[in-house]
Amino acid sequence: MRRRRLVVLAASAGVLAVVATGCNDRANRDLNEYSTAKPAAPGPAKASAPSSTPVSPVSEARADATLRPADVREEGVSQAAADPAPRLPDCLASDAGRTEPVAAWSYPTGSKIYQYVLTGRLAGHDCGSGLTVAAQPGLDRQQSWCTAKNCGFAGTRAGTLSVVLVEAKQRAKAAEAVQRLAPAVTARLSAG
Repeated sequence: MRRRRLVVLAASAGVLAVVATGCNDRANRDLNEYSTAKPAAPGPAKASAPSSTPVSPVSEARADATLRPADVREEGVSQAAADPAPRLPDCLASDAGRTEPVAAWSYPTGSKIYQYVLTGRLAGHDCGSGLTVAAQPGLDRQQSWCTAKNCGFAGTRAGTLSVVLVEAKQRAKAAEAVQRLAPAVTARLSAG
């Protein structure tokens, strides 16, 4: 038993010696080194990257379809970051799910409006149900829907597709907002 203790003690001492010599060439980093360090010389200020995803640029041909602050003023919203933005349903158009919003607004309650503008036509199949928006004059095609997470309206005219998604804690509130926003989306598409 005594012999085992000696072997273990000798092995431990050997390990400590190897560790100590392994750190032999490193500078001593104690607390004094950090507390007495001089601050770095001031340099030019660097702009920090924004924390939210920037809104995608829109070509001039589609810029007319983007809602303006006056279009959403009655909603009582303020412009907001579009990050994280909900993904568009693939049923709207090919590659719609990879599209970034061109604008986003936030309600005081935390609910959000996202607008997407794409070049293309509305796909031929429905995105769902749960919301019916009255036929909007001047659109080639329109579609409205509600999911568990949001409600939306999509309208297309002359090769431009504009989509508004509203995320709200209460689905009924999102549906009401989409009903109010559909005429503004239609007016912007018709103006272009």
